[in-house]
Amino acid sequence: MRGKRGLQRINLIIILAAVVLIVTLLLLYFTFFYVKTAKTKEEFNQALYNCNRINFINDEDAATWIYSIQGVKGDSCLVDVELKIAKKGISDIKILEGKSMLCEIPLRVVVAPESNLKNCHGLLKEEMQSLIIEKMHAYVTANLEEIGKVVGS
Repeated sequence: MRGKRGLQRINLIIILAAVVLIVTLLLLYFTFFYVKTAKTKEEFNQALYNCNRINFINDEDAATWIYSIQGVKGDSCLVDVELKIAKKGISDIKILEGKSMLCEIPLRVVVAPESNLKNCHGLLKEEMQSLIIEKMHAYVTANLEEIGKVVGS
């Protein structure tokens, strides 16, 4: 009899340990890995204001952006920004698709993360700056005579 009772006790301990392990793993997942997806811009803006971890797909006429709020760092809210699809505009912008950058937004401020590139770093920012410089160079070169008249007067 004693052997059967001891075996039942061991089985109970194993079951309890398994339950504790499963609950612990679920808590870790929901604390560190699970990120909710915002369904509306208002929901995303509220999360950005509070710097709560959330993902949002901003499907605009010109482009589709994917935002992932990472959390607080000092006085800033870290937001990962990816240009998923460039829809309208200059054909050169297609090279930016799939590239991302990390932006630091001041806490309690709601703005489009990509609106101020000086707060961002990453491949998307570098490529955007390169395109801007190329376009400015082409414009200056094409309008050198007009610019000379304005500067000379």
